[in-house]
Amino acid sequence: METPTSHATPVTRRTLLLGAAAAAGAVALPSWSVAAARRASGDSRLVRELRAVTRGHMVTRADATLGIAAQIFNPRFDGRRPLAVLYAIDERDVQQAVRWAARNDIIITARAGGHSYQGYSTVNDGLIVDLTNLSHVVPKSGRVPYARIGGGAALGVTYHQLAPLGLTIPGGTCPTVSVGGLAQGGGLGWVARKWGTLSDNVLGLRIVTADGRVRSVGPGSERDLFWACRGGGGGNFGIIASYDIAVHPAEPAMHFVMTFPWAECPDVILAWQDWCWQADDGLFSLCTSITNKGGADPTCEVSGQFIGSQAQLDAVLAPLLARVTPRNRVITPASYASLIQYWAQCTAQAAEQCARQRANPTGQIRGTAHWGKSDYVKASTSFSRAGAEVIRDYVAERQAQMGTGQMILDSYGAAINRVPATATAFAHRDMRFSMQYEAYWPQPQQQEAAVQWLRRFEKALAPHVCGQKYVNYIDSDQRNRPGVYYGRNLDRLIHTRRRFDPDDVFRFRQAIPLART
Repeated sequence: METPTSHATPVTRRTLLLGAAAAAGAVALPSWSVAAARRASGDSRLVRELRAVTRGHMVTRADATLGIAAQIFNPRFDGRRPLAVLYAIDERDVQQAVRWAARNDIIITARAGGHSYQGYSTVNDGLIVDLTNLSHVVPKSGRVPYARIGGGAALGVTYHQLAPLGLTIPGGTCPTVSVGGLAQGGGLGWVARKWGTLSDNVLGLRIVTADGRVRSVGPGSERDLFWACRGGGGGNFGIIASYDIAVHPAEPAMHFVMTFPWAECPDVILAWQDWCWQADDGLFSLCTSITNKGGADPTCEVSGQFIGSQAQLDAVLAPLLARVTPRNRVITPASYASLIQYWAQCTAQAAEQCARQRANPTGQIRGTAHWGKSDYVKASTSFSRAGAEVIRDYVAERQAQMGTGQMILDSYGAAINRVPATATAFAHRDMRFSMQYEAYWPQPQQQEAAVQWLRRFEKALAPHVCGQKYVNYIDSDQRNRPGVYYGRNLDRLIHTRRRFDPDDVFRFRQAIPLART
């Protein structure tokens, strides 16, 4: 089997200097400094209290490494300064941390992969419970074969450990995203059209709720909580210590990449959207419009993989190719392991190096500052030519600005759409495709222009999309509109959150509210 060649344009990592506090004068301390000193003394007491009841390593404000310890994948949030970062070593550490936070009214957040689009896995003046030590992947036998996976396990680690057994889970393409973070929001990936979303494959889980209890939840226990944790979004109902997730055969596949002239991008989008969601369940496909640093025009590309033979793939592609003609087409048979590394954009690295660099000195996955948005087009409607032209025009504008941006369309249909919208908290079951669009910037002074471009892009697309958005691409511009993420499931989610977290222990800017506003 060959390894597919990456066509992605690498994005350079940006590092931010963490600001240093100015030294206080040697004479009388001003009142704000006295208050700060008193607060620091209280913080030290609280940290000592937490340290006394947990066993995991802790980084605090007394440590020079706190700034690094608080970092997540997106360096846009590098300035966050928590009270402490606790590297929990077991379920009991998580339990004690939640009890401590509730007792002292301290904000608490869990961090596994650290990929929250709006930085909700790091925090100012609160506690980060890092779950990376809870990364076990243990295959289990049962009526449905499954793996017991720790709440801190990354997708790359999970795939790597299951691959020798010929098994996988239907997760996403980024190896440093955590299994737990992905599953809590739904979880799309390259075999979702065949096996369903990752949340559809969660058979049970163990969660520490706001009252400090460890609860085993599943179809026969705490059904509302089990329902909510499969699509309700990370951080809303507690800290999940482990998951039982159905495993499936890790089958080899045909990988394909087709590039098209940029001027034909709207035609490609329209042909792709009619084809992708109705195609064979073994197909996973993206339609990507991305700025191109090495050329005059952006890149228009249709790529994906197909579980089956080349002859079968040729038949699947035929309806698309009857409408649009690629400039280049590459089809490659690939092993499951090589496909994992291709989609992760780390084909040149060993599997253990496909890790977040800041957590692993040998890791090669690098973040750059970015902001992302999402939208959906329903299966019952067709994306308009005017909408396709909006995509073409805005990506071309970003190219002209010498900036980096992209629009990724992910195919839905098949197993994703066969599940009723209320069966889990993931409500997007009647979609043709989803949209993920992002702006990147290497320097802080470029942020404003990048974000304004993204917001104008969203506004221009609004008449052409259905108004729903994907919670795993959470966007603070939607902070007062939780219904866009949860649709008809919002009321049940509010009821469940009020039942299990009535005191708002797991609070953050876009948490599911305790009541309708």
